[in-house]
Amino acid sequence: MFPGGLTLQEAADALRVWPTTLSRLERGLSHDSDVHHRYETWLNSQSTAHAQLPYPPMNRVLPT
Repeated sequence: MFPGGLTLQEAADALRVWPTTLSRLERGLSHDSDVHHRYETWLNSQSTAHAQLPYPPMNRVLPT
């Protein structure tokens, strides 16, 4: 989980890539300039959005 409560899955879903793609990018096992730029932009936008949320962040309720 990222600081601020973001998960790798949330990032992958937002960027429409597999979580493994982001994990490998973070660990330096692969390089993709396009994904890196989109990931960095998305993370920066999320940190601004999450900074405005009350702490602790409210969890989503999933249907059962």
